[in-house]
Amino acid sequence: MESEPRLAYEVPGVMPGIVVNQVGYETDAKKTVVFIGENLPKQFRIMDASTHETVYTGWIEDGYTASGGIKYGDFTALKVPGQY
Repeated sequence: MESEPRLAYEVPGVMPGIVVNQVGYETDAKKTVVFIGENLPKQFRIMDASTHETVYTGWIEDGYTASGGIKYGDFTALKVPGQY
């Protein structure tokens, strides 16, 4: 038996599928969401946290990499304060 264990493993990198400002957005500020993944839909929806009703629908735009794995959506037009 060895005096110290020999561990060999690799932890896979974890990336969230959607990245937003967790603090929130000012009403009149530019608002952007980043999507990470392949085969993303053409549109995204923002839903009210309590009623689950769609309050905004936007287009997912080409992103920041040539491979297409990162895209974004702009929801600056959403001006109603709330929890989404």
